[in-house]
Amino acid sequence: MSAGPGARPWYATPPEEVAAQLGVDPEVGLSAARAADLLAAHGPNALPEEKTEPGWLRFLDQYRSYMQIILVASAVVALAIKEWSTAILLIVLTLFNAVVGLRQEGKAESAMNALRSMMKTTARVRRNGVESEIPAEQLVVGDVVLITAGDTVPADGRIVRASALQIDESALTGESVPAAKEAGTLTGDRLGPGEQSTMAFMNTPVTHGSGLLVVTGTGAGTELGKISGMLSATEKEQTPLTRELNTLTLWIAAAAGATMVVMFVLGRSRGQAWDALFVSAVSLAIAAIPEALPTVTQVILSVGSLNLAKRNAIVKELPSVETLGFTSAINSDKTGTLTMNQMTVVEVLSPTDRYTVSGSGYGLEGRVHHAAGSSPGIEDAILPYLIASDAKLVDGTVVGDPTEGRCSSSATRRVWTSTPPGSATRGSPRCRSTPSTS
Repeated sequence: MSAGPGARPWYATPPEEVAAQLGVDPEVGLSAARAADLLAAHGPNALPEEKTEPGWLRFLDQYRSYMQIILVASAVVALAIKEWSTAILLIVLTLFNAVVGLRQEGKAESAMNALRSMMKTTARVRRNGVESEIPAEQLVVGDVVLITAGDTVPADGRIVRASALQIDESALTGESVPAAKEAGTLTGDRLGPGEQSTMAFMNTPVTHGSGLLVVTGTGAGTELGKISGMLSATEKEQTPLTRELNTLTLWIAAAAGATMVVMFVLGRSRGQAWDALFVSAVSLAIAAIPEALPTVTQVILSVGSLNLAKRNAIVKELPSVETLGFTSAINSDKTGTLTMNQMTVVEVLSPTDRYTVSGSGYGLEGRVHHAAGSSPGIEDAILPYLIASDAKLVDGTVVGDPTEGRCSSSATRRVWTSTPPGSATRGSPRCRSTPSTS
């Protein structure tokens, strides 16, 4: 990401120069009028969305499969030989297949739209010297944004102030450890996102500390926008199921055609009328085509998509269901990619005591066993960790550094209760409603 043609990259430009180039004072921010002008000129801070195809074109797309084409061709032939009932049945089947496909795609699209509406983010900005919270889509280049642990970076920006700031950039770099950020100046012209410690990138969560950044890129101009653009430019490939169905359809069509020719030739050699033979041969060929195959396939894939949805996985296109089942191996080069990413305390040590902790993940089940020592409880041993931590556990998800996860919400925090001295279990973790001090 460069400041301009021939200019230094933003990460290599001192913070004061970045602010000067963008015409903003970090202590005041943009004026509301200028922000509105920039928003109107450059558009919202959102990733480009695929253009929605009109309904009639999506309907015609259902007839691109070989089986649908053969069924339509069979219906035309049936009309030509005046097999009215067969022709009507074939047309109805093709329409039914198309409607079922459209309906399933519509369900998946509705689910995707619902997810997008739930994922609306906000940003704390400084405009006209006043801090306010606005939708992230209204950010513009030059905006001054304040971020803290638990926030999601709303746009790419140059960090101008940082206090123990750490950001999880695993979505961009694959690194499972949060990246430390600073407001200094780097050198080099070709540093990758993982090496740009003075930059913050869109849609990456802040795990620790706080900072102030000046927005240098929005929407398609962000690192995430570049990735989205590359994905959009990638040509779509047919799934293994689609290729196999097309191959099967061609084989069935070839077999039906060969059968029709053989039957016609043998009939003529026996002196049968050519018109009667033609009708019989065509009828036999049509009967050899599995008209219900597209419908059965759609139903099976629909059931698979519903099962995936129950496991919080939404499939946009039905053939992708089979692709997931077709996957035999997943190669991963990063630790933690295929884990729950839930760090669990199993033992607590102090100079005089040792405690073992049962349970797993961020659930509240489990107990604390006083394995050695004479302290009446575990409170003194864990108090320094609680004071130093600014992470929270909200609805089973840690907001902040995963290594500092603890039970907390807007009005609760983890409380350790002790049993009488001498018992095997000195403490048991639980959540109870108490004023939060974190």
